[in-house]
Amino acid sequence: EYNRYFFVHNILLRATMAHDNDDEPPLVLDGTLLAKGDVGYEEARCRNFAQNAHHVGNDNNNNYPSYVAIVKSIEDVQKCIQYASRRGLKVTVRSGGHNWFGCYLRQGVFLLDVSLLNKCDVNADERTATVGPACDGDVLNAAASQHGNLCFPSGHCVGVPLGGFLLGGGLGWYFPRYGYAAEHILQVTLVDAQGNLVVANDQNEEDWMWLARGSASMFPGVVVEFKVLLHPKPTLIRSRTSFFPVDRYPLIVRKFHEHATGAGGNYSDKLELTLNLASTPPPLAEAAGIKDPKLVMVIETWMAESEDEFQQLTKRFWGDMAMDGDLASLALLPLSSLGYEEFDSFQGLSKMLAPAFPPGQHWICRALMYDSSAIDLTTQSSSAGSDIDLDAVTKTFVEEAPLGLSHAMLAWCPKRQTTKPGCYGKYCSKGFVVLVLGVHDGKGDQGQQAQQYVDSMMKVLDDDDNNNERVWKYDALEHPLNRDTFHKSFDGKETREKLLQLREEVDPERLFFDPCS
Repeated sequence: EYNRYFFVHNILLRATMAHDNDDEPPLVLDGTLLAKGDVGYEEARCRNFAQNAHHVGNDNNNNYPSYVAIVKSIEDVQKCIQYASRRGLKVTVRSGGHNWFGCYLRQGVFLLDVSLLNKCDVNADERTATVGPACDGDVLNAAASQHGNLCFPSGHCVGVPLGGFLLGGGLGWYFPRYGYAAEHILQVTLVDAQGNLVVANDQNEEDWMWLARGSASMFPGVVVEFKVLLHPKPTLIRSRTSFFPVDRYPLIVRKFHEHATGAGGNYSDKLELTLNLASTPPPLAEAAGIKDPKLVMVIETWMAESEDEFQQLTKRFWGDMAMDGDLASLALLPLSSLGYEEFDSFQGLSKMLAPAFPPGQHWICRALMYDSSAIDLTTQSSSAGSDIDLDAVTKTFVEEAPLGLSHAMLAWCPKRQTTKPGCYGKYCSKGFVVLVLGVHDGKGDQGQQAQQYVDSMMKVLDDDDNNNERVWKYDALEHPLNRDTFHKSFDGKETREKLLQLREEVDPERLFFDPCS
Protein backbone atom coordinates (compact mmCIF):
# COMPACT_ATOMS: atom_id res chain seq x y z
CA GLU A 1 0.00 0.00 0.00
CA TYR A 2 2.84 2.35 0.86
CA ASN A 3 4.57 1.85 -2.52
CA ARG A 4 1.24 2.06 -4.38
CA TYR A 5 0.65 5.46 -2.84
CA PHE A 6 3.80 6.83 -4.41
CA PHE A 7 3.11 5.05 -7.68
CA VAL A 8 -0.23 6.84 -7.95
CA HIS A 9 1.54 10.16 -7.51
CA ASN A 10 4.21 9.23 -10.07
CA ILE A 11 6.93 9.56 -7.43
CA LEU A 12 8.60 6.28 -8.30
CA LEU A 13 8.38 6.94 -12.04
CA ARG A 14 10.13 10.27 -12.14
CA ALA A 15 13.83 10.93 -11.79
CA THR A 16 14.43 11.15 -8.07
CA MET A 17 16.72 14.01 -7.25
CA ALA A 18 17.24 17.05 -5.04
CA HIS A 19 16.34 20.22 -6.83
CA ASP A 20 17.01 23.20 -4.60
CA ASN A 21 20.75 23.61 -5.11
CA ASP A 22 22.06 24.00 -8.66
CA ASP A 23 25.66 23.49 -7.56
CA GLU A 24 24.97 20.08 -6.04
CA PRO A 25 24.97 17.04 -8.39
CA PRO A 26 21.53 15.43 -8.42
CA LEU A 27 20.98 12.54 -6.04
CA VAL A 28 19.53 9.72 -8.09
CA LEU A 29 18.31 6.67 -6.13
CA ASP A 30 16.79 3.29 -6.84
CA GLY A 31 14.31 4.32 -4.16
CA THR A 32 12.59 7.65 -3.55
CA LEU A 33 13.83 11.05 -2.43
CA LEU A 34 11.27 13.56 -1.18
CA ALA A 35 11.97 17.18 -0.32
CA LYS A 36 9.67 19.25 1.85
CA GLY A 37 6.82 20.40 -0.36
CA ASP A 38 6.89 17.38 -2.68
CA VAL A 39 3.78 15.30 -3.21
CA GLY A 40 4.00 12.41 -0.75
CA TYR A 41 6.42 14.15 1.62
CA GLU A 42 3.97 14.48 4.53
CA GLU A 43 2.83 10.87 4.21
CA ALA A 44 6.47 9.74 4.28
CA ARG A 45 7.37 12.04 7.17
CA CYS A 46 4.57 10.80 9.43
CA ARG A 47 4.31 7.24 8.16
CA ASN A 48 5.02 5.67 11.54
CA PHE A 49 2.22 7.60 13.20
CA ALA A 50 -0.35 6.28 10.73
CA GLN A 51 1.09 2.76 10.74
CA ASN A 52 1.59 2.19 14.45
CA ALA A 53 -0.78 4.79 15.92
CA HIS A 54 1.74 5.36 18.70
CA HIS A 55 2.17 9.07 18.11
CA VAL A 56 3.02 10.80 21.34
CA GLY A 57 1.84 14.18 22.45
CA ASN A 58 5.17 15.94 22.08
CA ASP A 59 6.75 18.46 19.75
CA ASN A 60 8.39 15.90 17.47
CA ASN A 61 5.35 15.77 15.19
CA ASN A 62 6.10 19.40 14.33
CA ASN A 63 9.64 18.67 13.16
CA TYR A 64 10.20 18.65 9.40
CA PRO A 65 13.24 16.93 7.86
CA SER A 66 14.67 18.65 4.80
CA TYR A 67 14.56 15.34 2.95
CA VAL A 68 13.05 11.91 3.42
CA ALA A 69 14.81 9.17 1.44
CA ILE A 70 13.12 5.77 1.13
CA VAL A 71 16.05 3.61 0.04
CA LYS A 72 15.90 0.29 -1.81
CA SER A 73 19.54 -0.80 -1.69
CA ILE A 74 22.82 -0.54 0.16
CA GLU A 75 24.08 1.65 -2.67
CA ASP A 76 21.19 4.03 -2.00
CA VAL A 77 22.23 4.28 1.64
CA GLN A 78 25.82 5.07 0.68
CA LYS A 79 24.72 7.74 -1.78
CA CYS A 80 22.47 9.36 0.81
CA ILE A 81 25.19 9.45 3.45
CA GLN A 82 27.66 11.04 1.05
CA TYR A 83 25.06 13.53 -0.17
CA ALA A 84 24.05 14.59 3.35
CA SER A 85 27.70 14.97 4.30
CA ARG A 86 28.42 17.24 1.33
CA ARG A 87 25.40 19.42 2.15
CA GLY A 88 26.13 19.58 5.88
CA LEU A 89 22.86 17.87 6.83
CA LYS A 90 22.49 15.80 10.00
CA VAL A 91 21.22 12.25 9.41
CA THR A 92 18.55 10.31 11.28
CA VAL A 93 17.43 6.76 10.48
CA ARG A 94 14.04 5.04 10.57
CA SER A 95 13.68 1.30 10.00
CA GLY A 96 9.95 1.03 10.64
CA GLY A 97 8.91 3.82 12.94
CA HIS A 98 7.70 1.75 15.88
CA ASN A 99 8.88 4.29 18.38
CA TRP A 100 7.00 6.02 21.17
CA PHE A 101 8.73 9.34 20.61
CA GLY A 102 9.47 9.58 16.89
CA CYS A 103 13.10 10.29 17.74
CA TYR A 104 14.09 10.31 14.05
CA LEU A 105 11.87 13.35 13.32
CA ARG A 106 14.21 16.32 13.69
CA GLN A 107 14.03 19.72 12.12
CA GLY A 108 16.05 20.12 8.92
CA VAL A 109 17.71 16.69 8.96
CA PHE A 110 18.13 14.11 6.22
CA LEU A 111 15.76 11.30 7.28
CA LEU A 112 16.96 7.99 5.88
CA ASP A 113 14.09 5.49 5.74
CA VAL A 114 15.27 1.88 5.36
CA SER A 115 11.77 0.35 5.56
CA LEU A 116 12.23 -1.47 2.22
CA LEU A 117 15.35 -3.32 3.45
CA ASN A 118 13.28 -6.18 4.86
CA LYS A 119 14.97 -9.39 3.73
CA CYS A 120 14.55 -12.50 5.90
CA ASP A 121 16.70 -15.58 5.21
CA VAL A 122 16.68 -18.44 7.73
CA ASN A 123 19.41 -21.09 7.90
CA ALA A 124 17.87 -23.81 10.07
CA ASP A 125 21.02 -25.95 10.03
CA GLU A 126 23.12 -23.12 11.49
CA ARG A 127 20.23 -21.83 13.61
CA THR A 128 20.80 -18.34 12.20
CA ALA A 129 18.88 -15.75 10.24
CA THR A 130 20.06 -12.88 8.06
CA VAL A 131 17.57 -10.02 8.16
CA GLY A 132 17.22 -6.45 6.99
CA PRO A 133 16.58 -3.69 9.55
CA ALA A 134 12.93 -3.45 8.44
CA CYS A 135 12.22 -7.16 8.81
CA ASP A 136 9.24 -7.57 11.14
CA GLY A 137 9.98 -9.70 14.22
CA ASP A 138 6.76 -11.63 13.62
CA VAL A 139 7.88 -12.39 10.05
CA LEU A 140 11.20 -13.70 11.35
CA ASN A 141 9.50 -15.91 13.93
CA ALA A 142 7.08 -17.29 11.36
CA ALA A 143 9.98 -18.19 9.05
CA ALA A 144 12.08 -19.61 11.90
CA SER A 145 9.20 -21.78 13.09
CA GLN A 146 8.44 -23.02 9.60
CA HIS A 147 12.01 -23.90 8.70
CA GLY A 148 13.22 -25.48 11.90
CA ASN A 149 10.87 -25.12 14.88
CA LEU A 150 13.04 -22.21 15.96
CA CYS A 151 12.33 -18.77 17.44
CA PHE A 152 13.82 -15.35 18.16
CA PRO A 153 13.03 -13.05 21.13
CA SER A 154 11.32 -10.36 19.03
CA GLY A 155 9.30 -7.40 20.31
CA HIS A 156 6.06 -7.88 22.22
CA CYS A 157 3.85 -5.69 20.02
CA VAL A 158 2.62 -6.61 16.56
CA GLY A 159 4.66 -5.16 13.71
CA VAL A 160 7.95 -4.26 15.41
CA PRO A 161 10.81 -4.11 12.86
CA LEU A 162 14.12 -5.46 14.08
CA GLY A 163 16.38 -2.47 13.28
CA GLY A 164 15.56 -0.05 16.08
CA PHE A 165 14.51 -2.91 18.37
CA LEU A 166 17.93 -4.59 18.24
CA LEU A 167 19.96 -1.37 18.33
CA GLY A 168 18.03 -0.36 21.45
CA GLY A 169 18.94 -3.64 23.17
CA GLY A 170 15.60 -5.33 22.67
CA LEU A 171 13.36 -6.35 25.58
CA GLY A 172 11.59 -9.15 23.74
CA TRP A 173 9.64 -12.32 24.41
CA TYR A 174 11.12 -14.76 26.92
CA PHE A 175 13.31 -11.97 28.27
CA PRO A 176 13.95 -13.73 31.63
CA ARG A 177 15.60 -16.58 29.72
CA TYR A 178 17.13 -14.91 26.66
CA GLY A 179 18.00 -11.48 28.05
CA TYR A 180 18.46 -8.67 25.57
CA ALA A 181 17.66 -9.62 21.97
CA ALA A 182 20.83 -7.73 21.01
CA GLU A 183 22.89 -10.37 22.81
CA HIS A 184 21.96 -12.71 19.97
CA ILE A 185 23.36 -10.50 17.19
CA LEU A 186 26.18 -12.42 15.52
CA GLN A 187 27.11 -9.86 12.87
CA VAL A 188 26.07 -6.47 11.50
CA THR A 189 26.66 -4.95 8.09
CA LEU A 190 26.53 -1.16 8.17
CA VAL A 191 27.32 2.03 6.32
CA ASP A 192 29.48 4.42 8.33
CA ALA A 193 29.61 8.22 8.33
CA GLN A 194 32.06 8.21 5.39
CA GLY A 195 29.78 6.02 3.27
CA ASN A 196 31.95 2.92 3.69
CA LEU A 197 30.45 -0.56 4.02
CA VAL A 198 31.60 -2.22 7.26
CA VAL A 199 31.06 -5.83 8.36
CA ALA A 200 31.40 -6.24 12.13
CA ASN A 201 31.28 -9.20 14.49
CA ASP A 202 32.93 -10.21 17.75
CA GLN A 203 36.20 -11.00 15.97
CA ASN A 204 36.32 -8.07 13.55
CA GLU A 205 35.41 -4.42 14.14
CA GLU A 206 34.50 -5.19 17.76
CA ASP A 207 33.78 -1.57 18.62
CA TRP A 208 30.99 -1.48 16.06
CA MET A 209 29.49 -4.65 17.57
CA TRP A 210 29.64 -3.07 21.01
CA LEU A 211 27.75 -0.04 19.68
CA ALA A 212 25.20 -2.22 17.87
CA ARG A 213 24.17 -3.81 21.16
CA GLY A 214 22.26 -1.07 22.88
CA SER A 215 23.26 2.41 21.66
CA ALA A 216 19.78 2.96 20.16
CA SER A 217 19.36 6.34 18.44
CA MET A 218 22.98 7.19 19.28
CA PHE A 219 24.27 4.52 16.86
CA PRO A 220 26.59 6.46 14.48
CA GLY A 221 25.86 4.49 11.32
CA VAL A 222 23.17 2.78 9.25
CA VAL A 223 22.75 -0.96 9.75
CA VAL A 224 21.66 -2.59 6.50
CA GLU A 225 21.79 -6.21 7.65
CA PHE A 226 21.84 -8.26 10.87
CA LYS A 227 22.83 -11.87 11.34
CA VAL A 228 21.19 -13.27 14.47
CA LEU A 229 21.19 -16.52 16.43
CA LEU A 230 17.92 -18.46 16.61
CA HIS A 231 16.80 -20.72 19.46
CA PRO A 232 14.70 -23.88 19.83
CA LYS A 233 11.07 -22.88 20.27
CA PRO A 234 9.60 -23.71 23.71
CA THR A 235 7.46 -26.83 23.66
CA LEU A 236 4.62 -25.17 25.54
CA ILE A 237 3.64 -21.48 25.53
CA ARG A 238 0.67 -20.44 27.68
CA SER A 239 -0.65 -17.13 28.93
CA ARG A 240 -3.36 -16.01 31.32
CA THR A 241 -4.76 -12.66 32.46
CA SER A 242 -6.20 -12.23 35.97
CA PHE A 243 -8.00 -9.17 37.35
CA PHE A 244 -7.84 -7.85 40.93
CA PRO A 245 -9.38 -4.86 42.73
CA VAL A 246 -7.21 -1.79 42.25
CA ASP A 247 -6.58 -1.33 45.98
CA ARG A 248 -4.70 -4.65 46.06
CA TYR A 249 -1.94 -3.43 43.78
CA PRO A 250 0.56 -2.62 46.58
CA LEU A 251 -0.04 -6.04 48.13
CA ILE A 252 0.36 -7.92 44.84
CA VAL A 253 3.59 -6.13 43.89
CA ARG A 254 5.09 -6.56 47.34
CA LYS A 255 4.15 -10.24 47.47
CA PHE A 256 5.69 -10.94 44.11
CA HIS A 257 8.82 -9.00 45.03
CA GLU A 258 9.19 -11.18 48.13
CA HIS A 259 8.51 -14.28 46.07
CA ALA A 260 11.13 -13.37 43.48
CA THR A 261 13.91 -12.12 45.76
CA GLY A 262 13.47 -14.38 48.78
CA ALA A 263 16.04 -16.83 50.10
CA GLY A 264 14.46 -19.62 48.09
CA GLY A 265 15.09 -17.85 44.80
CA ASN A 266 11.64 -18.84 43.61
CA TYR A 267 11.45 -16.76 40.47
CA SER A 268 11.38 -18.92 37.36
CA ASP A 269 13.08 -17.74 34.20
CA LYS A 270 10.29 -19.52 32.34
CA LEU A 271 7.77 -16.88 33.37
CA GLU A 272 7.15 -13.43 31.93
CA LEU A 273 5.04 -11.44 34.37
CA THR A 274 3.54 -7.98 34.16
CA LEU A 275 1.59 -6.36 36.99
CA ASN A 276 -0.55 -3.61 35.49
CA LEU A 277 -2.63 -0.80 36.87
CA ALA A 278 -5.03 -0.74 33.98
CA SER A 279 -8.05 0.93 32.51
CA THR A 280 -9.25 -2.37 31.15
CA PRO A 281 -9.21 -2.77 27.35
CA PRO A 282 -12.86 -3.32 26.35
CA PRO A 283 -12.37 -6.75 24.65
CA LEU A 284 -10.61 -8.17 27.72
CA ALA A 285 -13.14 -6.64 30.09
CA GLU A 286 -16.02 -8.11 28.11
CA ALA A 287 -14.42 -11.55 27.96
CA ALA A 288 -13.75 -11.56 31.70
CA GLY A 289 -17.04 -10.00 32.77
CA ILE A 290 -15.29 -7.04 34.37
CA LYS A 291 -17.22 -3.82 35.02
CA ASP A 292 -14.72 -1.87 37.13
CA PRO A 293 -13.07 0.76 34.90
CA LYS A 294 -9.76 0.69 36.83
CA LEU A 295 -8.21 -2.41 38.31
CA VAL A 296 -5.08 -4.57 38.53
CA MET A 297 -4.36 -6.77 35.54
CA VAL A 298 -1.80 -9.54 36.02
CA ILE A 299 -0.54 -11.17 32.82
CA GLU A 300 1.51 -14.34 33.28
CA THR A 301 3.13 -15.99 30.26
CA TRP A 302 4.87 -19.35 30.70
CA MET A 303 7.35 -21.17 28.47
CA ALA A 304 7.75 -24.80 29.57
CA GLU A 305 9.07 -28.01 28.08
CA SER A 306 6.24 -30.30 29.28
CA GLU A 307 2.78 -30.30 30.81
CA ASP A 308 4.17 -31.62 34.09
CA GLU A 309 6.71 -28.80 34.28
CA PHE A 310 4.01 -26.22 33.58
CA GLN A 311 1.74 -27.59 36.31
CA GLN A 312 4.57 -27.64 38.84
CA LEU A 313 5.66 -24.08 38.01
CA THR A 314 2.19 -22.54 38.21
CA LYS A 315 1.28 -24.42 41.38
CA ARG A 316 4.43 -23.25 43.13
CA PHE A 317 4.06 -19.68 41.87
CA TRP A 318 0.48 -19.14 42.99
CA GLY A 319 1.03 -21.11 46.18
CA ASP A 320 3.93 -18.90 47.19
CA MET A 321 2.04 -15.75 46.24
CA ALA A 322 -1.01 -16.58 48.36
CA MET A 323 0.50 -18.16 51.47
CA ASP A 324 2.10 -15.89 54.03
CA GLY A 325 1.92 -15.60 57.79
CA ASP A 326 0.66 -12.01 57.73
CA LEU A 327 -1.65 -12.41 54.77
CA ALA A 328 -4.98 -14.17 54.45
CA SER A 329 -4.91 -16.41 51.39
CA LEU A 330 -8.21 -14.93 50.23
CA ALA A 331 -6.54 -11.55 49.79
CA LEU A 332 -5.09 -12.62 46.45
CA LEU A 333 -8.15 -14.24 44.94
CA PRO A 334 -8.88 -12.40 41.69
CA LEU A 335 -12.14 -10.77 40.71
CA SER A 336 -12.01 -12.77 37.52
CA SER A 337 -9.53 -14.69 35.42
CA LEU A 338 -9.34 -15.69 31.81
CA GLY A 339 -8.19 -19.29 31.46
CA TYR A 340 -4.72 -20.25 30.27
CA GLU A 341 -4.56 -19.89 26.50
CA GLU A 342 -2.12 -21.93 24.45
CA PHE A 343 0.01 -20.42 21.69
CA ASP A 344 2.23 -22.03 19.09
CA SER A 345 4.54 -19.06 18.55
CA PHE A 346 5.71 -15.68 19.82
CA GLN A 347 3.81 -13.96 17.01
CA GLY A 348 0.64 -15.47 18.46
CA LEU A 349 1.44 -13.84 21.80
CA SER A 350 1.95 -10.50 20.07
CA LYS A 351 -1.50 -10.76 18.49
CA MET A 352 -2.93 -11.45 21.95
CA LEU A 353 -1.69 -8.04 23.10
CA ALA A 354 -2.97 -6.17 20.05
CA PRO A 355 -6.38 -5.21 21.57
CA ALA A 356 -4.54 -3.15 24.19
CA PHE A 357 -2.96 -1.05 21.41
CA PRO A 358 -5.75 -0.29 18.92
CA PRO A 359 -5.23 2.05 15.96
CA GLY A 360 -6.28 5.64 16.14
CA GLN A 361 -5.05 6.34 19.66
CA HIS A 362 -2.38 8.78 20.86
CA TRP A 363 0.20 7.60 23.37
CA ILE A 364 2.36 9.40 25.90
CA CYS A 365 4.96 7.04 27.35
CA ARG A 366 7.77 7.13 29.89
CA ALA A 367 9.94 4.24 31.03
CA LEU A 368 12.13 3.48 34.04
CA MET A 369 14.19 0.48 35.04
CA TYR A 370 14.93 -0.15 38.70
CA ASP A 371 17.75 -1.99 40.40
CA SER A 372 15.85 -4.44 42.62
CA SER A 373 18.85 -5.04 44.87
CA ALA A 374 18.48 -1.46 46.13
CA ILE A 375 14.71 -1.23 46.07
CA ASP A 376 12.56 -0.92 49.16
CA LEU A 377 8.96 -1.63 48.21
CA THR A 378 6.64 -0.15 50.75
CA THR A 379 2.90 0.29 51.14
CA GLN A 380 3.37 3.01 53.75
CA SER A 381 3.51 6.48 52.24
CA SER A 382 5.29 7.82 55.31
CA SER A 383 8.13 5.28 55.29
CA ALA A 384 11.51 6.96 55.29
CA GLY A 385 13.89 5.93 52.53
CA SER A 386 11.19 4.33 50.42
CA ASP A 387 12.14 3.91 46.77
CA ILE A 388 8.68 3.25 45.39
CA ASP A 389 5.63 4.35 47.31
CA LEU A 390 3.10 1.86 45.99
CA ASP A 391 0.20 3.52 47.79
CA ALA A 392 1.03 6.82 46.10
CA VAL A 393 1.39 5.08 42.72
CA THR A 394 -2.05 3.49 43.11
CA LYS A 395 -3.64 6.73 44.30
CA THR A 396 -2.21 8.70 41.38
CA PHE A 397 -3.47 6.14 38.89
CA VAL A 398 -6.97 6.05 40.37
CA GLU A 399 -7.29 9.82 40.54
CA GLU A 400 -5.56 10.93 37.35
CA ALA A 401 -5.34 8.17 34.72
CA PRO A 402 -7.73 8.87 31.82
CA LEU A 403 -10.34 6.17 31.31
CA GLY A 404 -9.86 3.87 28.33
CA LEU A 405 -6.43 2.34 27.80
CA SER A 406 -4.07 4.31 30.06
CA HIS A 407 -2.05 2.09 32.33
CA ALA A 408 1.09 1.67 34.39
CA MET A 409 2.90 -1.56 33.66
CA LEU A 410 5.48 -3.20 35.93
CA ALA A 411 7.35 -6.00 34.15
CA TRP A 412 9.60 -8.19 36.26
CA CYS A 413 13.10 -8.81 34.89
CA PRO A 414 15.29 -11.05 37.09
CA LYS A 415 18.87 -9.98 37.62
CA ARG A 416 20.99 -11.47 34.86
CA GLN A 417 24.43 -10.63 33.53
CA THR A 418 24.80 -10.08 29.81
CA THR A 419 26.53 -12.76 27.76
CA LYS A 420 28.01 -10.45 25.10
CA PRO A 421 29.78 -7.09 25.45
CA GLY A 422 27.59 -4.17 24.48
CA CYS A 423 26.49 -0.64 25.14
CA TYR A 424 23.73 -1.96 27.40
CA GLY A 425 26.30 -2.57 30.17
CA LYS A 426 26.93 -5.60 32.36
CA TYR A 427 23.34 -6.46 33.19
CA CYS A 428 20.34 -7.33 31.06
CA SER A 429 18.34 -6.32 34.07
CA LYS A 430 18.61 -5.76 37.77
CA GLY A 431 14.96 -5.78 38.71
CA PHE A 432 11.97 -4.48 36.84
CA VAL A 433 10.81 -2.13 34.14
CA VAL A 434 8.04 0.40 34.80
CA LEU A 435 6.21 1.71 31.75
CA VAL A 436 3.70 4.53 32.23
CA LEU A 437 1.31 5.18 29.34
CA GLY A 438 -1.27 7.92 28.99
CA VAL A 439 -3.71 7.26 26.16
CA HIS A 440 -6.14 9.62 24.47
CA ASP A 441 -7.95 9.99 21.15
CA GLY A 442 -6.77 13.51 20.43
CA LYS A 443 -10.10 15.17 21.15
CA GLY A 444 -10.65 18.18 23.40
CA ASP A 445 -8.32 18.43 26.38
CA GLN A 446 -7.72 14.66 26.66
CA GLY A 447 -4.12 15.02 25.55
CA GLN A 448 -3.43 17.49 28.33
CA GLN A 449 -5.07 15.17 30.89
CA ALA A 450 -3.00 12.20 29.68
CA GLN A 451 0.21 14.25 29.87
CA GLN A 452 -0.63 15.40 33.40
CA TYR A 453 -1.22 11.79 34.48
CA VAL A 454 2.12 10.62 33.06
CA ASP A 455 3.99 13.53 34.64
CA SER A 456 2.37 12.85 38.04
CA MET A 457 3.24 9.16 37.90
CA MET A 458 6.86 9.89 36.99
CA LYS A 459 7.16 12.29 39.89
CA VAL A 460 5.99 9.55 42.28
CA LEU A 461 8.24 6.90 40.70
CA ASP A 462 11.38 8.99 40.32
CA ASP A 463 11.14 11.96 42.67
CA ASP A 464 14.91 12.35 43.05
CA ASP A 465 15.18 13.72 39.51
CA ASN A 466 18.61 13.03 37.97
CA ASN A 467 20.46 11.92 41.10
CA ASN A 468 18.64 8.63 41.55
CA GLU A 469 21.16 5.96 40.59
CA ARG A 470 18.62 3.26 41.44
CA VAL A 471 17.03 4.07 38.10
CA TRP A 472 19.57 2.83 35.60
CA LYS A 473 17.65 3.17 32.37
CA TYR A 474 15.46 6.13 31.54
CA ASP A 475 13.28 6.42 28.44
CA ALA A 476 15.57 4.06 26.51
CA LEU A 477 17.01 6.91 24.44
CA GLU A 478 13.75 7.12 22.50
CA HIS A 479 12.71 10.37 24.11
CA PRO A 480 14.66 13.52 23.26
CA LEU A 481 17.47 13.64 25.78
CA ASN A 482 19.75 16.23 27.22
CA ARG A 483 23.01 15.91 29.09
CA ASP A 484 21.24 16.04 32.45
CA THR A 485 19.34 12.79 31.82
CA PHE A 486 21.87 11.06 29.56
CA HIS A 487 23.60 9.35 32.47
CA LYS A 488 20.42 7.43 33.28
CA SER A 489 20.19 5.80 29.88
CA PHE A 490 23.20 3.49 30.24
CA ASP A 491 24.46 1.23 32.96
CA GLY A 492 27.50 2.94 34.44
CA LYS A 493 29.82 5.88 33.84
CA GLU A 494 32.34 3.72 31.97
CA THR A 495 29.70 2.65 29.45
CA ARG A 496 28.55 6.22 28.88
CA GLU A 497 32.07 7.55 28.37
CA LYS A 498 32.97 4.74 25.96
CA LEU A 499 29.86 5.43 23.89
CA LEU A 500 30.71 9.12 23.51
CA GLN A 501 34.35 8.34 22.71
CA LEU A 502 33.47 5.81 20.00
CA ARG A 503 30.94 8.16 18.43
CA GLU A 504 33.67 10.80 18.19
CA GLU A 505 36.10 8.32 16.63
CA VAL A 506 33.82 6.85 13.95
CA ASP A 507 31.86 10.05 13.22
CA PRO A 508 34.28 12.95 13.83
CA GLU A 509 32.21 15.36 11.69
CA ARG A 510 29.11 14.43 13.73
CA LEU A 511 27.05 13.57 10.68
CA PHE A 512 24.57 11.47 12.65
CA PHE A 513 22.18 13.45 14.79
CA ASP A 514 23.04 13.43 18.50
CA PRO A 515 19.79 13.01 20.51
CA CYS A 516 21.54 14.53 23.50
CA SER A 517 22.21 17.79 21.69
